[in-house]
Amino acid sequence: MNAIDAYDDNILLAAKVVRVEIICQQKDLVIQVSDWGKGITKEQRSHIFEPFYTTKGPAGLGIGLAVIKDFVETDFEGHISFTSSSWRGTRFTVRLPFRDLSSH
Repeated sequence: MNAIDAYDDNILLAAKVVRVEIICQQKDLVIQVSDWGKGITKEQRSHIFEPFYTTKGPAGLGIGLAVIKDFVETDFEGHISFTSSSWRGTRFTVRLPFRDLSSH
Protein backbone atom coordinates (compact mmCIF):
# COMPACT_ATOMS: atom_id res chain seq x y z
CA MET A 1 0.00 0.00 0.00
CA ASN A 2 2.89 2.41 0.65
CA ALA A 3 4.01 1.95 -2.95
CA ILE A 4 0.53 2.78 -4.26
CA ASP A 5 0.32 5.76 -1.91
CA ALA A 6 3.64 7.06 -3.29
CA TYR A 7 1.95 8.16 -6.50
CA ASP A 8 0.32 11.56 -6.89
CA ASP A 9 -3.40 11.53 -6.18
CA ASN A 10 -4.25 12.68 -9.71
CA ILE A 11 -2.85 9.48 -11.30
CA LEU A 12 -5.41 6.76 -12.06
CA LEU A 13 -5.11 3.61 -9.96
CA ALA A 14 -4.45 1.51 -13.09
CA ALA A 15 -1.35 3.64 -13.81
CA LYS A 16 0.14 3.13 -10.33
CA VAL A 17 2.63 0.38 -11.13
CA VAL A 18 4.30 -1.60 -8.35
CA ARG A 19 6.92 -4.18 -9.23
CA VAL A 20 7.70 -7.04 -6.84
CA GLU A 21 10.77 -9.14 -7.56
CA ILE A 22 11.88 -12.24 -5.69
CA ILE A 23 15.48 -13.25 -6.36
CA CYS A 24 17.17 -16.39 -5.03
CA GLN A 25 20.86 -15.81 -4.58
CA GLN A 26 23.44 -18.24 -3.20
CA LYS A 27 23.00 -17.33 0.45
CA ASP A 28 20.02 -14.97 0.45
CA LEU A 29 16.47 -14.53 -0.67
CA VAL A 30 16.05 -10.97 -1.94
CA ILE A 31 12.64 -9.30 -2.22
CA GLN A 32 12.44 -5.93 -3.99
CA VAL A 33 9.36 -3.72 -4.14
CA SER A 34 9.60 -0.78 -6.55
CA ASP A 35 7.34 2.09 -7.49
CA TRP A 36 7.76 5.06 -9.80
CA GLY A 37 6.06 7.53 -7.49
CA LYS A 38 7.23 10.83 -6.06
CA GLY A 39 10.03 9.34 -3.95
CA ILE A 40 11.05 9.87 -0.34
CA THR A 41 12.49 13.28 0.48
CA LYS A 42 15.91 13.65 2.07
CA GLU A 43 14.25 14.94 5.25
CA GLN A 44 12.00 11.85 5.46
CA ARG A 45 14.73 9.27 4.83
CA SER A 46 16.27 9.36 8.31
CA HIS A 47 12.85 8.82 9.91
CA ILE A 48 11.31 6.28 7.53
CA PHE A 49 11.68 3.26 9.90
CA GLU A 50 10.78 5.14 13.11
CA PRO A 51 7.62 3.91 14.85
CA PHE A 52 4.66 6.29 14.42
CA TYR A 53 6.41 8.38 11.76
CA THR A 54 4.02 9.02 8.88
CA THR A 55 3.63 11.39 5.98
CA LYS A 56 -0.01 10.38 5.44
CA GLY A 57 -1.50 12.66 8.08
CA PRO A 58 -4.45 11.25 10.04
CA ALA A 59 -4.82 8.43 7.49
CA GLY A 60 -1.54 6.80 8.53
CA LEU A 61 -0.40 5.18 11.75
CA GLY A 62 3.30 5.12 10.91
CA ILE A 63 3.87 1.59 12.16
CA GLY A 64 4.05 -0.44 8.93
CA LEU A 65 7.71 0.03 8.01
CA ALA A 66 8.82 -0.03 11.66
CA VAL A 67 7.11 -3.40 12.17
CA ILE A 68 8.48 -4.81 8.90
CA LYS A 69 12.02 -3.71 9.82
CA ASP A 70 11.68 -5.40 13.22
CA PHE A 71 10.39 -8.65 11.67
CA VAL A 72 13.08 -8.71 9.00
CA GLU A 73 15.98 -7.98 11.35
CA THR A 74 14.89 -9.70 14.57
CA ASP A 75 12.84 -12.69 13.45
CA PHE A 76 14.63 -13.47 10.17
CA GLU A 77 18.13 -12.05 10.81
CA GLY A 78 17.82 -10.12 7.56
CA HIS A 79 18.23 -6.56 6.38
CA ILE A 80 15.93 -3.97 4.80
CA SER A 81 17.10 -0.94 2.85
CA PHE A 82 15.80 1.47 0.25
CA THR A 83 16.84 3.81 -2.51
CA SER A 84 14.70 6.71 -3.60
CA SER A 85 14.68 9.74 -5.85
CA SER A 86 12.02 12.19 -6.92
CA TRP A 87 12.36 11.21 -10.58
CA ARG A 88 12.82 7.41 -10.32
CA GLY A 89 10.60 6.46 -7.40
CA THR A 90 11.53 4.16 -4.55
CA ARG A 91 12.81 0.61 -4.21
CA PHE A 92 12.75 -1.29 -0.93
CA THR A 93 15.03 -4.31 -0.71
CA VAL A 94 14.62 -7.04 1.87
CA ARG A 95 17.49 -9.50 2.14
CA LEU A 96 16.82 -12.71 4.10
CA PRO A 97 19.62 -15.22 4.67
CA PHE A 98 18.87 -18.86 3.95
CA ARG A 99 18.98 -20.98 7.09
CA ASP A 100 20.29 -24.49 7.38
CA LEU A 101 17.31 -26.44 8.70
CA SER A 102 18.98 -29.85 8.47
CA SER A 103 19.91 -29.75 12.17
CA HIS A 104 16.29 -29.25 13.31
